[in-house]
Amino acid sequence: MDNSTPLQFIASDLEYFFTQSPHLLAILGDDGYFKRINPALENLLGFSQVQLLSQPFLEFVRFEDRAVARAQIDRLSDRDRSVRFGCQIRAGDGHPKCLEWNISLFREAVDGSALFYCTARDITERQRVGQALHDSEHRLRAIFHQTFELIWLLTPDGILLEANKTALTFGGLSAEQVQGQPFWETPWWQTSPEISQQLQEAISWVSPGTFIRYEVDILGANHTATTLDFSLKPVSDEAGEVTLLIAEGRDIVQRQTTDTILRQLAVDIKAWEGLQTTEIQRYAEAVKNMQDGFYLWQLEDPDDISSFRLLLANPAAEKFIAVPNRNVLGRTLQTGFPQMFETELPKLYRQVAISGQKRKLDIDYTIASGETRTFSVKLFALEGRCLGMLFNDITEQRRSQRKMSEQRKQLKILFDKAGVGIGRLDIDGRWIQANDKLCAILGYSCQELLQTSFQAITHPDDAAVDRQCCDALVSGELETSSIEKRYLRKDGEPVWCSVTVSLIRDDTARTSYFIAFIDNINDRKTTELALQQQTNELAQTNLVLARTMAQLEKRNQELDRFAYVASHDLKAPLRAIGNLATWIDEDIGNDLPDENRQQLDLLQGRVHRMEKLIDGLLAYSRAGQSSMTFEEVDLKTLLEEEIDLLAPMAALTIEIAPDLPKFYTDRVPLARVFANLISNAIKHHHRSNGRIEISWTPGCNGFYEFSVGDDGPGIDEAYHAKIFEIFQVLEARDKVESTGIGLAIVKKTVEAEGGEIFVESEVGKGTTFRFTWPMHPERPRRI
Repeated sequence: MDNSTPLQFIASDLEYFFTQSPHLLAILGDDGYFKRINPALENLLGFSQVQLLSQPFLEFVRFEDRAVARAQIDRLSDRDRSVRFGCQIRAGDGHPKCLEWNISLFREAVDGSALFYCTARDITERQRVGQALHDSEHRLRAIFHQTFELIWLLTPDGILLEANKTALTFGGLSAEQVQGQPFWETPWWQTSPEISQQLQEAISWVSPGTFIRYEVDILGANHTATTLDFSLKPVSDEAGEVTLLIAEGRDIVQRQTTDTILRQLAVDIKAWEGLQTTEIQRYAEAVKNMQDGFYLWQLEDPDDISSFRLLLANPAAEKFIAVPNRNVLGRTLQTGFPQMFETELPKLYRQVAISGQKRKLDIDYTIASGETRTFSVKLFALEGRCLGMLFNDITEQRRSQRKMSEQRKQLKILFDKAGVGIGRLDIDGRWIQANDKLCAILGYSCQELLQTSFQAITHPDDAAVDRQCCDALVSGELETSSIEKRYLRKDGEPVWCSVTVSLIRDDTARTSYFIAFIDNINDRKTTELALQQQTNELAQTNLVLARTMAQLEKRNQELDRFAYVASHDLKAPLRAIGNLATWIDEDIGNDLPDENRQQLDLLQGRVHRMEKLIDGLLAYSRAGQSSMTFEEVDLKTLLEEEIDLLAPMAALTIEIAPDLPKFYTDRVPLARVFANLISNAIKHHHRSNGRIEISWTPGCNGFYEFSVGDDGPGIDEAYHAKIFEIFQVLEARDKVESTGIGLAIVKKTVEAEGGEIFVESEVGKGTTFRFTWPMHPERPRRI
């Protein structure tokens, strides 16, 4: 009887699946070592179980991929239940395998350690195919540019996208001169307006499946016309829409000349075969396919350098020298190439032909077009005093070398004299090149800096950020990294720098070096830190100010309550005293002696004055508080109402300026200001028939300016400031009944609205009070 439990069956099945599965499976511990490897993965990697289990997983990962792999595994440990990534794995046969990993949390043990279940997929072939496609693209582009045919790529409406090097060289043009232009307007097609128009019409006729071909004359370098066998072919997408036009051209004259030469070569080869000249037969077979120019000379008389005769020439030679081969074949060096015969070259040719030594040299030669070109020439001896001459036009190569050399010099100047620090570092972070500016920023000499690494001079607090940036660049997550960090100068002082780093890779995508651009931002950073500190201090000050304002608001409220209570508590006994005095007056009336009558009147006057003083104090405490009621105020109506309430003597003249403004404001405080100023002018005027004038001006900066003037006794300049202080009066209260609070209330109210008040007066010349008032109300505030 089988006593196996279901769990044992499951375990057995899982074990069988793990060992027999063709899939690549493994179990990874949180210490980074494999705990189990199934046979499929073992066979793929070509290592034994012992080898695979005895080394950390990352040791098998290609160095350039380790940062990515480590980051993914760390993610798995910290927050994710599964991750996926690709990397190259070192295999036992020395050939790397490209695997795509899927790693998931498999089990957590009681002791807190974790196991991860790993599945892998071999994508080596897929990567190889991708690389092959990439290489194929490069080869196709090389063929596009190296072919002898002139090729142009156009948009469907005829805009030039690209021209191959053959076409550009033929026209003596650069890509920048012609790309993006209508093809018929480019220099090649300026032979005549008719040819340009013919091309434009041909482009407009092209449709899917059509093919246009005709012979046409186009312009080359130096305005030389050449006849082309020209064709125009469309390329369509899957929907049948034309997406690209391919234009091709072949030099008809060159083609015809080449055909003639090949026919002549065939005749010559056949004749040479009859003569059984073995060496010549061999070179005749090869000469047709050579990319280099080839001449075969024979020295007929070893003592006469003028006896060199040209036996064979290939098409490439004709192309390079620009002389038809038919014009020089069979002729001597002196008659066929008189320019060359006048140099020391014939002596060198004879030396090589007789001695059998090989020579290689560069020469400048003026071709048939009159242009001097540079050729790389190889000379070698053949049997029968024959001389083989291979040559290649290296004019453009030399120009490119000179240009590249000049660019290198310019780049070195830019590198050395740049306004920012520039440095190159190897993959391990060691400096391998540094300019003067970088050395000045860091305080090291160049030699000293090249003996250290960026890690060694990085501020410890910035080291972790630096490592993250480097890992992101190596993994390909970032192409360029820009950070602000601190370096430690040679003197130990930190210096803030803006650092931009890129990782340079070679043609095989392998990491080559880092290049870093470093700018000293220490002054800016110091300023930023100072501004931040000031901002923090300002925030703290604002907090203190807010608390103070809250306390002030609370105390204002307490003051209001106090003023109200004080007013009520003070007025109550005063009112009782006043009532008592009135009752006495009513009861005994005319029986009071004059002295007692005078004293009773004085008592009633003092009670009345005290009540006004209390009302004034209450009004002063509330002055500057907004009623929070804004309305359109007709100032003329407001003044008429206030004057009516004051009830001035009929003999007194009050003039109000015409066209007083209507504006949106808080009516109550404005009325209070005018009422106090007009009342003050009435009360202190020394004549009953006095004159009071109220006027205004638009003012400036968003304020009206109002004035209340009189022709009264005036105020001495010594009292201009004191009159706005509380309880200040210029005449005895027994002479003019006044609390000394009115102008203090006016000043406090005007200033609460953001305005100003001032007095203009001289003794005997009247007084004018001027104050400003906002044209537009602000948020109500309390002082």
